[in-house]
Amino acid sequence: MKAVGFQKSLPITERESLLDIELPDPVPEPRDLLVEVKAVSVNPVDTKMRMRGVPEGMTKVLGFDAAGVVKAVGKDVTLFKPGDEVFYAGSNIRPGTNAQLHCVDERIVGTKPQQLSFAEAAALPLTSITAWELLFDRFGVTRNTTGSLLVVGGAGGVGSMMIQIARKLTHLTVIATASLLTLLGLFIRLRVLESPLFAAVRDERRVPGVPLVEVWRSHRRNVFLAMGARLAENGFFYILTVW
Repeated sequence: MKAVGFQKSLPITERESLLDIELPDPVPEPRDLLVEVKAVSVNPVDTKMRMRGVPEGMTKVLGFDAAGVVKAVGKDVTLFKPGDEVFYAGSNIRPGTNAQLHCVDERIVGTKPQQLSFAEAAALPLTSITAWELLFDRFGVTRNTTGSLLVVGGAGGVGSMMIQIARKLTHLTVIATASLLTLLGLFIRLRVLESPLFAAVRDERRVPGVPLVEVWRSHRRNVFLAMGARLAENGFFYILTVW
């Protein structure tokens, strides 16, 4: 089968940073689906995985998200059959999805929504799973939860999924930012910049007239602590930052 992989951690501008390769067709394990991949998506984590490098002489295939058609199944598979259309986020301990064929455990696979194309379905899994786990597993939100959710970075993959899931499945009021300047505007409206903690962050620079953006970049963690304290006073119960 054809696949895209890498053998060295090189800048993406290098010709050999990603390679078109030929590999043997994978053989499904007992709970595996052998999927004929129709579409994949690229996530920031793919870049991080590529920069980790691989052992000398080996080739690593990247990719988490995929959508495709089940071509064959392992002997213990019970949830799917050949011909089923599926989508999923794979595992970082197995070969990636950037290949014509891919093996994946049926227990982490979903049926592709009929109204979505393969490309649309492939764009969903990793970002949607991350948003879902943050909202319901980590924050402990339920369908009846009220209050306000601030999504900082709402135009990104996880942020955009979070906005849609929260609006559809909860009673939260969702507020999102889409750029640094937008977020600074929110700070000003809610008087975050007047909080004692933010003043301490600003004064720590000890440089008169330092632009606000520079304070942000140098002390992002403490700025968010200041933001969280002020937003809590203004009725925000959940604050999610995604970059």
